[in-house]
Amino acid sequence: MLVFAIAIHTPQDPDTWWHLRSAEHTLTQGIIRQDPFSFTRAGEDWLNHSWGGQLLLWAAWKAGGDLGLALFTASLAVLGMMVVGRMLAATAANAHLRAYLLVFCALTASVFWSARPQMLSFCFSAMTLWLLRRGGRGRWFLPLLFILWANVHAGFAVGLLYLALSALASGYDAFTNRWRLPRVRASHWLWLIAACLIALCLNPYGAELLLIPLRTLTLSELHTSIREWQTPNLHQPTTWPFLCMLALTLSSLALSRRRPPSSEVFVITATTLMALWAGRHIALFALAATPTLGAQLAALPLPRRWRLPPPPRMSAARGWAHLVLVTLLGLGVALYTAASLAEERIEEIQSAQFPVAAVQHLRETQPAGPLFHTYEWGGYLLWHAPNYPSFIDGRTLLFGDELLAAYRRAANGDDWSALFQQHQIRLVLIRRNSGLDRSLRRLPLDWERRHLDETAVLYARREG
Repeated sequence: MLVFAIAIHTPQDPDTWWHLRSAEHTLTQGIIRQDPFSFTRAGEDWLNHSWGGQLLLWAAWKAGGDLGLALFTASLAVLGMMVVGRMLAATAANAHLRAYLLVFCALTASVFWSARPQMLSFCFSAMTLWLLRRGGRGRWFLPLLFILWANVHAGFAVGLLYLALSALASGYDAFTNRWRLPRVRASHWLWLIAACLIALCLNPYGAELLLIPLRTLTLSELHTSIREWQTPNLHQPTTWPFLCMLALTLSSLALSRRRPPSSEVFVITATTLMALWAGRHIALFALAATPTLGAQLAALPLPRRWRLPPPPRMSAARGWAHLVLVTLLGLGVALYTAASLAEERIEEIQSAQFPVAAVQHLRETQPAGPLFHTYEWGGYLLWHAPNYPSFIDGRTLLFGDELLAAYRRAANGDDWSALFQQHQIRLVLIRRNSGLDRSLRRLPLDWERRHLDETAVLYARREG
């Protein structure tokens, strides 16, 4: 229930909305192969790798609106934490330590949680780690998992990374033991990796889908313009659980009597580097580090009085006390959820982040486009003002470095005139007091301000 409380919040991710629009298009017109939503890339090839995850997201929206989106996120977060709990249960950590670490993991990973198909990648990443840690024949469930993964989100690259690191760790162990570990042969890993690669090709786009993660990583503007792809700001409180978990993991690896398997060390090292490189990967570090942290802490050479006591034997009185506490906790979580997802609260949060009032003005007055807008609002406009094709939105791979860089300069108030002329921009919807707002404000004879609120400002080009 604590994990659920950590995960439940008002949907406010900018990408949620274009995922919903894509799902709606898929349901009505089939699998998307060319861009149907923007005017800057209209008709160009686009691989909608999240189509399956988008349909699940759309179903959640259809069932409960914003509440459905919040429950979609929280349910997948809880599912991922349940898998982490299974990995912790296989360690020597007692029940108290496992419970604390599970909440710690949720606090660390929650910076990633939002109403997007990538939540499915979060769950599948946890399942992949669990199957690899179990070993044996359980690994052969991975191709089945990868078939699903290939059809919901391109985060399958993380699963391939875990698989490759486990294979390398197996080879390293065999080498350092002078090849005396024949139980997992190289051919086993080769066949498993080949089976997973074939499984990933079972999607509407075929083998071309495998290139999506590589193409995404080659976008230089990704790390310049997109916050979740930037190095995490360690001064923000939301990243402090990550810092604490990283410090505790490194300390436990150094001080514990347990020698972790090479595969755990390889995966933790890789996910640490990934998390420091891009904030969106913090959740992957939490998944990889938490089970190892539990095992290491359980093996620390601590005096008996410093150790967490094992759970006491459950008596009838203690059972009733636990039932009362769980009931009160459940009631508290329910009240917190109701308060967090109250209609007034949702409207307040979304109005501060999205151009809610400005979009309502657009829908009422229907001024002629094309429309230039803030990057983060592209998805919101696609869902809430579908008559206006986007200039740019969260599908960064579609738009590419050149347009992303041109947008960034224009939004800052630089080099916007040529860009507007190139795309015949007639409407501009941007953040109030942004660089572009200040530039257009100085040109009242050319640009008329049609709407202004605390979040957004709408300009229309004057004719003649």
